[in-house]
Amino acid sequence: MLLSIAAVAIYGFAAVAVGMPIFWPPALALLIALLLPAGWFLGRAIERRLVARGRAEYRAALARGDLAGARRHAGDLLALVRTSRRTRPLLPVAESERLLADERYAEALAKLEQIDLGSLDSSWSAYLRNDIAWCNVQLAKVEEGEKIARQTLQELSGDSGDATRALNRTLGAALATGDRPQDAIAVLEQLLAARSAGSVTNAVCSYYLGIALKRVDRLDDARRAFERAVRDAPTSTFGRRAAAELD
Repeated sequence: MLLSIAAVAIYGFAAVAVGMPIFWPPALALLIALLLPAGWFLGRAIERRLVARGRAEYRAALARGDLAGARRHAGDLLALVRTSRRTRPLLPVAESERLLADERYAEALAKLEQIDLGSLDSSWSAYLRNDIAWCNVQLAKVEEGEKIARQTLQELSGDSGDATRALNRTLGAALATGDRPQDAIAVLEQLLAARSAGSVTNAVCSYYLGIALKRVDRLDDARRAFERAVRDAPTSTFGRRAAAELD
């Protein structure tokens, strides 16, 4: 936008200064040559911003436990990406988000593995690698999920943003269901102490904390963790799993 305004201003001043007609064809051709690249870059920036906002709305809906909203946002994102050649390389990202919202982890993982993560900026890459790790954990490929989560956390060392919290949640789930439940307890308790996530996300942490506590024979503490998961998000997948543990 700034480039376009600058090009028009320069053209106008130059035309006045040399006494050139404003609509002189060669000058107009030069102006168009300047405006077209500016318009392309502006359009690309707007589309990328819309995609980023769509992903943020999708993840926020998931964190609130609004699965219908998450599916709607994922569908909107998919439609947006499909309509533009410039955003079409992000199609596997949008498709994977829709599959994750439906908890179709095997299909989501297949889509995620098609994505060239090196072509995306670091914030996208970290989230997508967490999605890959999470799918692996949900598909009982716990060691692979733990490995990916740990590697990505090392690369984000010092960062305390949403991607880091998501990766720690995935790491906690992997440790809780793998060979190191005691280590999972420390990771998940730290996440829950912050209480910075939505109710469904906290229910996930509480559920896996309960699993880890149960595996080290801290049964009363495990029961309290499962009860908290049910209280935070009773109708969510992990709220229902926690309720089953209490039966």
